[in-house]
Amino acid sequence: MICGAAAGLHLLLDLTDSYGAKLLWPFSAKWYAGDLAAEIDPWIIVLLLAAVFFSLLFGLITQEIGAHAPTRTGNRAAVAALFFLPLYFGGRAVFHQRALALLSSRLYRGETPLRSAAFPGWSPFDWKGLVDTGDAFEGVDVPVYQARGFDPERTRRLLKPPESRAIDAARVSAASQAFLAFARFPLATQQEIPGGYRIEIRDLRFAAVHEGFEWAPTASMARNMAGEMAADSIASTRQAARFGEVVAVITTNANFEVTSATLDFASSGAPAQGAH
Repeated sequence: MICGAAAGLHLLLDLTDSYGAKLLWPFSAKWYAGDLAAEIDPWIIVLLLAAVFFSLLFGLITQEIGAHAPTRTGNRAAVAALFFLPLYFGGRAVFHQRALALLSSRLYRGETPLRSAAFPGWSPFDWKGLVDTGDAFEGVDVPVYQARGFDPERTRRLLKPPESRAIDAARVSAASQAFLAFARFPLATQQEIPGGYRIEIRDLRFAAVHEGFEWAPTASMARNMAGEMAADSIASTRQAARFGEVVAVITTNANFEVTSATLDFASSGAPAQGAH
């Protein structure tokens, strides 16, 4: 019973972060994620360490005073920690809904959000917003404690790539299909390489979640009037590999036939200049 309860609690905690879990596996491969807390939440760690500390402290006090009756103080500290966990997640759920309401109620560069998500930071009062406007993704900080501090005009923009035969070919690969089943905000970048193309598909959810990430707009994609790609810019991430971010990496030949398709860790730097 204890092992079953521990396994169930572990599953519930997995559902609170942005990575999520396959709750109905093996009957369904769908991922579920609550976006309530970080994968490693400092406040939960502090709460659990405090429960351990007070359990040990009261145990030592009991030994010092020479009490012969067994004490349940340690058990009470553990019960108190388990009692405060639902309250903590309940508070985060309220702030999360507030962040989502702020994100969906504004315009971004004159465009209405098609979908949005709010990802947790270390503080329950600060969230990382990600908005899909159709042609681009907009990243924005969402301070729920001060609605006036939320400015939809101060976003970090990532333009979506125009459709291309290389990206279309990459999408049908097994690695890409597996990744897209998991990704919630996929963004593909295309880079010309000798003899073909290299396509990387990232999930911007993790760019928004991890502290220290900078939306580094080194350039943006453009298309000329004739419909040809103008590789004058690209928006990309920086130092993604230190977070263990997984990406789908697909290469094609000049005839847009997939030559390799793997799931790999993100490169240590941003994509090369001129990628598109």
